[in-house]
Amino acid sequence: MESFSNRRAELWCYYDAGGFNNLIFAVEGGAQGNLIAAHRNRVTSLRICP
Repeated sequence: MESFSNRRAELWCYYDAGGFNNLIFAVEGGAQGNLIAAHRNRVTSLRICP
């Protein structure tokens, strides 16, 4: 994954470990763009932030 687009109103959390562990960043509703180099190709799971 190298870019993101959140078309929903919810805040989405992105993780780099299975089972929704090790949050690396969150994306607010309506946001889109490219990930910084440190986060590229690290995402293994995502969900609406708890």
